Amino acid sequence: MIAQLKKQAKKWCSEPLWKSVADTWAFLKQARIKGFSIRLNFPDRILLEDVILPSILENPNYQRVLFVGCDWYTKSYPALFRDREFWTMEIDPAKSRYGSERHVVDGVQAIMGHFEENYFDVIVHTGVFGWGLNEKRDVEVCFEGCFRCMRPGGMLVLGWDDVPKHRPFRVTEECVTLQQFHPMEKSPLGVSEYLVADDSLRHTFNFYVKPVDADHGHPEVPLKPVAKKKRWRSSLIGCFQLAEEASLNETLVAQIECAAQLGSHFA
Repeated sequence: MIAQLKKQAKKWCSEPLWKSVADTWAFLKQARIKGFSIRLNFPDRILLEDVILPSILENPNYQRVLFVGCDWYTKSYPALFRDREFWTMEIDPAKSRYGSERHVVDGVQAIMGHFEENYFDVIVHTGVFGWGLNEKRDVEVCFEGCFRCMRPGGMLVLGWDDVPKHRPFRVTEECVTLQQFHPMEKSPLGVSEYLVADDSLRHTFNFYVKPVDADHGHPEVPLKPVAKKKRWRSSLIGCFQLAEEASLNETLVAQIECAAQLGSHFA
């Protein structure tokens, strides 16, 4: 419908007028005029859209990209990544219209139920932790899933607000599964951690890379909940037994908690 209207408008308008209208619309799409911008005028979003996302597009090794979290200000992202395999993931079904054609309606902690291991080159995870993804158990499962679903050498972009209201816990220090990644010093911003602005949100970007020699001996856990009793062997942790009808998340949480206890014991 829109394409037909544009075709008719172009037919009716003179070429100079049409070019003027097209140029004006292109400007407005990128404008950050207060009260009119169709882009979110926060420092972290400006940095994301003007520096981080373009740097991903410039890297030919980043072909499969997952963007976690959708809202009105992410609607233009699929067009930006039109020549890549661009996925979006959002737990709220009402926000699907702001996602990609390749869209998953689910929480990011369920990522392993939708994608195979070593699938993505980049996962962008910003404005989710502390804004709905708050429980430590869910956060641990989330980043275990991100680690498994990312290929070795892939990049994780984590954006979070370093203020008590939106910081359930110090994720970069206390999240066990996040420690499997390595800090990415040669990131799009040149450092592994970057405080965007010392304002009321203190939004911080952390960049991680999955080690190329990452140990693939992960616990043999199914990607879907199991309905019968089965004991899973863990190459990381072997100090617990699973109960009947254990789900994937329950399995991972048990391993994570046990790993954390062992770490504190030997610290």
